[in-house]
Amino acid sequence: MIAWFAKNDIAANLLMIVIVLAGAWSLAFNLPQQVFPQLTRDQIQVSIKYPSASASDVEIKVSRHIENAIRELTGVEDVSSESRMGLARVFASVADDQNAQEILMKIKNTIDSINTLPPEIDNPEVSFTNEFSPVISLVVYGSTDEYVIQQAAEKIKQELILQPKLKKVVIRNQAEHEIAIEVSNQALQRYQLKLEDIAEAINTNAQDISAGNILTTGGVVIIRSLGQAYNAEQLSNVVVKHQSNGSRITLSQIANITDALAYQEIKTRFNGQPAIFIDVLQNKQQKATQLARIVKQYLAYKQTELNSDIKLAYWADHAEVLEKRLEGLAISAVYGGILVLLMLTLFLRPAVAFWVFIGVPISFMGAFLMMPILGVSINIISLFGFILVLGMVVDDAIVTGENVYTHLEHAETGLHAAVAGTKEVAQPVTLGVLTSIVAFTPLFFVDGAHGALLSQIPAVVIPVLLLSLIESKWVLPSRLKFVKLRPVQKSNSLLGLQQKFAQAFELGIAKYYKPTLQWCIKNLHSCLIIFIGFFLVAFSAVFTGENKFLFFPKISSDKVMGTIVMPAGTDFSVLDEHVLSISQKAQQLQNEYLDEQGQSIIRNIVSVSGARIQDNQQGLVGQISFDLVPEELHELDISSIELEQKWRAKIGALPGVESIVIESQAAQAQQLIDFRVTGQDLVELEKVSNIIKNKLSSFQYVEDISDNYTFGQKTLLLELTPLAKTLGLSRNDLAQQVKAAFYGIEIQRVLRGDQTVKVMLRLPETERKSIVHLKRFLIHLPDNKVIPFSQLADFKIESGPEVINRYNHQRSIDITADLSNPQVDINELNKHLETFIKEVKIIFPNVDINLVGESKALGETLDSLKWGILAASIVIYAIIAIPFKSYSQPLIVMSVIPFSMIGSMGGHWLLSLNLTMMSFVGIMALVGVVVNDAVVLVEFINKQYQKSQQLQAAVLQVTSTRFRPVVLTSMTTFLGLLPIILDQSSQTEFLVPMAVSLGFGILLAPFITLVLVPVNYVLLHKFMGWWRELGGYHHIY
Repeated sequence: MIAWFAKNDIAANLLMIVIVLAGAWSLAFNLPQQVFPQLTRDQIQVSIKYPSASASDVEIKVSRHIENAIRELTGVEDVSSESRMGLARVFASVADDQNAQEILMKIKNTIDSINTLPPEIDNPEVSFTNEFSPVISLVVYGSTDEYVIQQAAEKIKQELILQPKLKKVVIRNQAEHEIAIEVSNQALQRYQLKLEDIAEAINTNAQDISAGNILTTGGVVIIRSLGQAYNAEQLSNVVVKHQSNGSRITLSQIANITDALAYQEIKTRFNGQPAIFIDVLQNKQQKATQLARIVKQYLAYKQTELNSDIKLAYWADHAEVLEKRLEGLAISAVYGGILVLLMLTLFLRPAVAFWVFIGVPISFMGAFLMMPILGVSINIISLFGFILVLGMVVDDAIVTGENVYTHLEHAETGLHAAVAGTKEVAQPVTLGVLTSIVAFTPLFFVDGAHGALLSQIPAVVIPVLLLSLIESKWVLPSRLKFVKLRPVQKSNSLLGLQQKFAQAFELGIAKYYKPTLQWCIKNLHSCLIIFIGFFLVAFSAVFTGENKFLFFPKISSDKVMGTIVMPAGTDFSVLDEHVLSISQKAQQLQNEYLDEQGQSIIRNIVSVSGARIQDNQQGLVGQISFDLVPEELHELDISSIELEQKWRAKIGALPGVESIVIESQAAQAQQLIDFRVTGQDLVELEKVSNIIKNKLSSFQYVEDISDNYTFGQKTLLLELTPLAKTLGLSRNDLAQQVKAAFYGIEIQRVLRGDQTVKVMLRLPETERKSIVHLKRFLIHLPDNKVIPFSQLADFKIESGPEVINRYNHQRSIDITADLSNPQVDINELNKHLETFIKEVKIIFPNVDINLVGESKALGETLDSLKWGILAASIVIYAIIAIPFKSYSQPLIVMSVIPFSMIGSMGGHWLLSLNLTMMSFVGIMALVGVVVNDAVVLVEFINKQYQKSQQLQAAVLQVTSTRFRPVVLTSMTTFLGLLPIILDQSSQTEFLVPMAVSLGFGILLAPFITLVLVPVNYVLLHKFMGWWRELGGYHHIY
């Protein structure tokens, strides 16, 4: 195939064009865009509303039934639930090897078949929790009535839905429209009515009724009676009772009817003004930047239409973050590419350098074509995969091109040199690429929360390497056959300068490298001791703790967020006061940090009292958030993490607050410290939770300690009096009448436009605000007599949980915390905590305590990597041993692996960087490159030794010949990574350790490869000679 493509350059050109065009099409139309890839496995959520039910009732009557129904389904792994007043949410994790859509349908069908759920519940909603992700939010705000703001928001939502490609638009924390019918006790007594009577009358007289059909000669005629009331005015005319004198009592005569927003204890503010957020979401197939562009175009148009009372802005533009990060990485890639091309031009003829480099875009376009098939999106991790492989992708082309160049220097014809030079290195180059692929493969099988993050890298690198291998064998020779080595006419021309450099380089090899290698071969053991010494020195920084290992260090973000949780039973106004106070502290920061133009680096401040900014879940929760001008757009030397600390200091201690968490980290899948306490007894679980929280607070750098358990929800427990039982009143009758009066009766749901409006019937607010009103409430007996509630029922007040969490069929409480100092060794902290947890388990044997979150992810990731690296090492050994037909020579190649890490460790020490998970990913990439170079070198030594039978001469000749390509492959990889190593922006900070590991490792790799490989080759040859003299098994060599 090599010769055929070299002769048929049209076929090679067509192959190149097809790859480039198909890759460009995939990039433009088929590749989704995300800031970060999905960090968690597919999860399905079942959400069921159970109006007015307590958390305990929701757990017993809804959550447990759902859990029991779905836990045995094939493909469902962990099952958890959250039960709170009026709402059950059950979560099921889908196994990695299962079709998530099929599991979703199984769960829907299973829930539909459950016949033990209460009749009062709403229809269950089953959906993926990660089906959609946020792109950008529009904020409708102003100094006007909240009803006006919501009306404007609803109109904007409808207009956005009509925009092309916007498939999911949601109003966050939207108050429901409600028609409230309030009837006083006095009116009920005057007209001798019950609330249930009024509800029945409305249902009878205020809805459309189908009355069948008539079959006529002209066809079927449908019979209907139209009487549906859609608003307060239409409802006011509904007849609720006919008097004995023939007069009619209408609803307007006995009730106050309002058509407005239902009351909810949620207040949203944008820069201090009332606001409503409209979220635009993307699915996994859409491009975030494209959607954000559409929304911003609409924003610019809509701002000109709105009156002065209503304003429109955008918030949380994730696409902007993505664009800036992609732009930063793309610039690094361009600069790296230029440096690679310049380096190639210095070592090779410009024509050869150009055709070697042209393999980069071809390989990249081929990878763009394959990424959708592999389920990979364009994101900051996958793009870094391209930068990581930027220098590596030309390695096989360099080896091939340099070898063809050598044949051309021996006056061979272009075609013969292209074919012979390519074939000569085909086997070692292929082996080198395969070993690089195997080195990256373990990242596909990393367990833990960050497996999806790390798997993005091999999903990019491996296709690029495969395409580069194809390009170097089928396309490159067809181009290099046209290269002519003409004599240099002008010494100051580009070609002349290149020739001067090449000559000086060859002189340096003869003058410095050869004598050094000769000394090393004569002093084999001394040389090895020197290498071992350097190895120990390089790793001493790790052993002494100077360079710590941080699994995933904190990553600067463009947003800082604070969350406060209040105890159950706290008045909403108290929560709102705290939220306003924390917002004022953020405003103080906003006024303190101004750039040279007097503009604050804090752009907007958002607060939500009563609901989470990221979630529509109600509760005694307040969140305050502010977004920042990107660091590269201002000159103030402060990061989001530092602002987080300063904001926390300003806030200080807040009286009555159960917990407060301040965070600014981007792309954190889970809390750094997270313990899950499980069991059946909530009292025991709470005790254990408090013990763990107290222990965590004793550590100096542990902060933001909180749990997800809230106790204190007051509950009235009713019990019938003997009189009530005597009069024939049942507990159900009592409960239903109380519920109708104080919560209300949902009579109907009517559709107005695209909104569903509830019609609710209840007592006026002034008659249902206190227990006194409950005592006075008149209860209807079976004989239609009325007696006050106080005579028919006793009650007692108890406190209960506001929320009950369950995990795999047991009640659970999660205790979370963070570290204020990122330099703290989480492993050491975990060791202390594990000892403490064992002691707690002895005291509470019925309670299980497990480490979850980032710490657990660390263990899972490292364990899976450990076995993955072992498996990869075995495969690499086999890949080398089989074609070399030797058991021992793969050891020569693999001996460079540990010593190649000297540069990686040195780079971290030089730049004062801690080791991270990304550092080890860079080392894995380094392994592939150094093994690649070593394989080619050993292959050439074998061939030369077979020809000359002079070991030392063969080693010196081959290493001198291979010096140039080995140095060139290493320098191109380093220069490709240099821009990102030097990049100080927040967009790439967490990727720098990976680049340093590979970049500095590969910078020293040529000297390790070109000295250690020949030394070990000679040493092994001497050992085998001694082994044969002893009569050993000669095939071992």
